Amino acid sequence: MIEIVAKAQQGTERTSLDVQETPVEFNYKIDDLADISAKRSPHSLRFSMPRSRVNDKFFAHFYNVNHTSGTFSAQVKTDVEVFDGGVVILHGILQLHLVDDTNYQVSVLGEIADFFEKIRDLSFQDLFINSNGTLDTDLDHALNKTNIINSWNVANDITSGQVGDGVIVYPLSDTAIPWGENGDKGFFKNGNSGMGLGTTSLPAITQKPSIQIKWLFERIAKFAGFSISSVFFSTPNFEKIYMTLATEQGQTVLRDTYGARVGLTSNLVLAPWSGVLQLVFPNETGFYYDPDALFTGGAFTPIETGTYTFKVRILFTCPVPASGGTTFSIGVQAIEQYGVFGTTDGGSQSFTYGSQWNIYETEMTIDVTEAQEILFTITSSANSDLTIYFDHFGSNFVGSYIELISYTSDGGVVNVRENFPNMKVGDWVKEISQRFNLVLLTENENPTVLNIEPWNEFVDANTSFEDWTTKVDIESIEIEPTTAYQKKQIKFTDGEGEDWKNSWWQDNVGWVKGQAIYNNSNEDFVTESQVIGGKFQPLRLSTIPSNFWNGVTQVPDVLVQRFYAIGIGDNGSKTEVTAKPILSYYHGVKPISTDTSIFFRFGTPVDNTPFYTYPFFSEFSDTPVVDSSLSLSWGYDYPDNITSFYIGEGVSLNQCFQTYWARFMHTRYSEESRVMTCKAYLTPQDIRDLKWNSEYFLENAWWRVLEVNNYATGGNELCNLKLIKVIQSGNYNTSSGCDARPHQSNVNGTISFVNNITGLVVTPTRVCCEKYGYVWNEDDGVCMLKPTQGGGGNGGHGFEDGKPGILGGGFPDGVGIDPMLADLSPISNTQATQGAIVGRLPFSKGSGITEAGINGSVQNFKMYLTTTDATYTPALTPTGETNMLIDYNSIYLITANIVTVETGGASGVSGRAYSMTYQASVGNVDNTAKNIGTTTLINAQGEAGAVRGLSIQQKQTTNNAPFFEVLCQGEAGKDVAWILDVNMVQIRMPFVAATPSTNDAYWNLTPDELIYLNIASGDTLTWNLA
Repeated sequence: MIEIVAKAQQGTERTSLDVQETPVEFNYKIDDLADISAKRSPHSLRFSMPRSRVNDKFFAHFYNVNHTSGTFSAQVKTDVEVFDGGVVILHGILQLHLVDDTNYQVSVLGEIADFFEKIRDLSFQDLFINSNGTLDTDLDHALNKTNIINSWNVANDITSGQVGDGVIVYPLSDTAIPWGENGDKGFFKNGNSGMGLGTTSLPAITQKPSIQIKWLFERIAKFAGFSISSVFFSTPNFEKIYMTLATEQGQTVLRDTYGARVGLTSNLVLAPWSGVLQLVFPNETGFYYDPDALFTGGAFTPIETGTYTFKVRILFTCPVPASGGTTFSIGVQAIEQYGVFGTTDGGSQSFTYGSQWNIYETEMTIDVTEAQEILFTITSSANSDLTIYFDHFGSNFVGSYIELISYTSDGGVVNVRENFPNMKVGDWVKEISQRFNLVLLTENENPTVLNIEPWNEFVDANTSFEDWTTKVDIESIEIEPTTAYQKKQIKFTDGEGEDWKNSWWQDNVGWVKGQAIYNNSNEDFVTESQVIGGKFQPLRLSTIPSNFWNGVTQVPDVLVQRFYAIGIGDNGSKTEVTAKPILSYYHGVKPISTDTSIFFRFGTPVDNTPFYTYPFFSEFSDTPVVDSSLSLSWGYDYPDNITSFYIGEGVSLNQCFQTYWARFMHTRYSEESRVMTCKAYLTPQDIRDLKWNSEYFLENAWWRVLEVNNYATGGNELCNLKLIKVIQSGNYNTSSGCDARPHQSNVNGTISFVNNITGLVVTPTRVCCEKYGYVWNEDDGVCMLKPTQGGGGNGGHGFEDGKPGILGGGFPDGVGIDPMLADLSPISNTQATQGAIVGRLPFSKGSGITEAGINGSVQNFKMYLTTTDATYTPALTPTGETNMLIDYNSIYLITANIVTVETGGASGVSGRAYSMTYQASVGNVDNTAKNIGTTTLINAQGEAGAVRGLSIQQKQTTNNAPFFEVLCQGEAGKDVAWILDVNMVQIRMPFVAATPSTNDAYWNLTPDELIYLNIASGDTLTWNLA
């Protein structure tokens, strides 16, 4: 028999409501097979409760519109427990739908539904309004150099409300806000200029805060009346994920300080001839206030370096001294402590002895830095006790006080509430839940505790296995494939970004960086598509150039976010852009350079702090990146900044789809997937103990429950079950054409694979390579972890057959890497078809050749630079590249046609021209540089007095493929503009292989053990597999 016990909306009183005798039906559901992004909650169907005396009292006679007794509100949740046969089958929320002459019509929703209902349409601004209607400003903090630098240590809490260590951290962000003596826009570093060097410094206002998403998720849960229990949330990796704030604003939104007015709690007495007395005014209540805690122990601490104006009011009496006298004087001083000491005098005023009340008032304006404090003192020439009153006539009228009445500064107090994205909190929770495929559940034992884990961990935590054979009506069992619930394609993606790097990638590559597309191989019976994600945008880091429009970086290990678009042709014109929220891992501070003389500065020209380390954020969980690193991208794309030490050439094998979704998708889309529907007799104990990760044995297989529908209280009726077959497999599952998975990335740019079952190293196939998002090199039969010559790809990222795998993980034909990759210029991924440009450089134009087994290409691209001295300086492509990767097993003939003209300089003659043609050959054999010859001058024409030079230099660094630079030599004291037209003729050597260093042949069974198979010269080794 059903019993519903309701808790009063106000108070703790519990009422057992009267319920009809007919059974009440409940539905239980965790997710929706037809929409994998949807989450469901247990709920009842509508049912009637009689208008009894008990129910009328509880519902405050809701039917009587003129009756106001009671406290029930249909707009406030009512917590209830539902009992069936004395067993709790649901903790939830009672919702009143309507009342008529005889009944109340109600339904009961599970607690998790209440959580989502409370946050679904909630804005982040509303999230930070307290229950009493006041604003929650605990996250607010002063935007100044001290707080920015202190935030980089996650053991610090810079918030005014001390919400927790490391909740707010400031990345180093390039917002293109004008700064410096010339109003420069954007970061640059060139010698001793830029980035706070020389006479410049970075104002605090140029920076944007970030917030720890674990703290934010917990804050949202607390607002809705829940706490969180999660192993995943407590992992070190999740705790270091942050979301950048103020991405939709040009700069961080500030509020004025609330000001301050502090008074006394009791009278002060200044004895005769006592000299100087410090004014300590501790009263901050009633007429007095100091919400930003500017006054502490009598000392005023400024928010930021600036100019501050104070009003000082002294209410006092001073009786006629015994020695006689007529007048006396008092004065107030403001004394600056620390740094530059100084005193501002409020002026001396004369008063007459006697019992009358006197008022001394003055205003003082003081220039002070954030590192200083201001003390206020009073002096008097009186010969009798001078009493300073905390109120007037003891009637709490205005007494003595110090008030901050105005200030001007470059910073202020960050209004964190106004820096959140313009999105619903419910959408944010959904986006985070989708990113990590989180399961959010409540349990009857603790209905207001949200249990949150990724789906993989959730199902692996199961310890319950039951045989339900005797509970099910065998004749009702129906087994169906999951086809009816599948989509033809599911795109897991971030949203587009408007900043330079994201927009370049989107315009030229054709998709949002890091997306993953699941392509269903079941094309005959499915048609619909689905998009998951899109509320955030990818994190794209950039180096700091050596000039405002571009230029080779002088600090290659400093990587920052850029919040602007840029025009290459307009000398680097920059336009500030808004952005979607951005997620990143925070790795603490890293050195700016191994050269300890290089530093940046925060602050103002007169008050700044140098810093030699900077806060490093990236999309990866490790620095440098290794195979086991987690990535916040959905799928694999060629990584940014591989030449930075903090990124490195390691390749993460764990993007979000592979880590959190691949196994889940396999259970829904595998050929083994099955859905069972049946009828069953379930007891109240079965419902109470139902766990969504439990496994139940039916029809010689194990199943998980997806839905329980029409469960009727009383236990005498069949309910309807929907279950999905448990496929016993790990995160990597064998599918058609691929029974292997990525194992490690190698220094030669290839990916090694191991068998899914044995774990032994195997030779990868093209199918496996492309399924996991890498690029197949057809000529050499290897799987490459980055775009390379030849090789497949369809210009999109895809996963098939229930298996993850990006089809064409590099670039579509004719498209190259984005403009701000540091140092190296990767080669684009092209179609292995007739006429494709083999080894095409991303910024080049040209054509390929494949004739009679000969592969090659003819390519052309432009370069430019300005020289100011005789130093050899790398020329740049229009996209900012300086280093051109030499294609695998290729020989190039490079011809550079150059036109130069002097534009100024101490020795320059404006308009003096010089033209040249140079040639050089470079090569790559098995990723080793091949030295062919030196750069040769073919032709030169120019005016007298002009001397220029050029060198095409081949280089190779440890564990990297060879590349070449085009180095231009100008003249001392002359500003010279260069334009270069570069032509390349390439031939590939597809059958070239490295010469073995020994006569040993060996077979690798594992990465750590070699078995040598040594045979004599001319002998044949036959390996019999069967």
